[in-house]
Amino acid sequence: MATDFVYDLNAKPLSSLVPPSTAISLARSLVADLDGTWTKCKLHQKAPGIAVQTYSRKLYGEKWFARKSVHDVPWEWFMSGICEDHTKNEVEYIHEFQSYEEIDGGESGWTGIVSHYKMGGLLSDRETPVWLFSQQPDLNVREFFVISTPAEYECTPGRVRALFSAIEHVQELPDGKIQWVMALVSDGGGLIPKWVQDIALPKIITNDVPSFLSWAKNKYAAES
Repeated sequence: MATDFVYDLNAKPLSSLVPPSTAISLARSLVADLDGTWTKCKLHQKAPGIAVQTYSRKLYGEKWFARKSVHDVPWEWFMSGICEDHTKNEVEYIHEFQSYEEIDGGESGWTGIVSHYKMGGLLSDRETPVWLFSQQPDLNVREFFVISTPAEYECTPGRVRALFSAIEHVQELPDGKIQWVMALVSDGGGLIPKWVQDIALPKIITNDVPSFLSWAKNKYAAES
């Protein structure tokens, strides 16, 4: 599969994006074997029954981080909460995530998402423009991907532009449990050095796991 498209921190015009099927093939190759091709880092015990293993790796000249966790919860929590209405739901369980707007991606299969984060303290608010799509490649297989990569976009004055590429891969394991993998490269911008951000990032990315599970439990229990 020959393509110049890579998951990096370069802002991309719509015309440079590959079809979702190609993007998924590239993403799958990056996260298929975290235990074999990435460096294992700390195991975070976020709550009783919630263990999140972290990893790191150098890709495309940048330091990437990943996490993997396995959950004994209904598949529908992940399908409805992460694959469907992905960004809309994130606003509800990620504390700093304040709002977002969408940019039409035409027939590309991607949607532009400009997210606004309220950082608090002395940190300036962040704005992250990305191209994003979520897809279940085979409707007969309980597996989906959510993929984001930086988008070319003129940011709002007064907000710091942050950049990230992210791959989320959720699949049902043979025992019926759900495995959730996320890999990320990011630069939050502003005055905080990138190396300082990289020290904090592995712990930060694990926080989304208990936040999502708590939110999903409350939401779907209330709807049942």
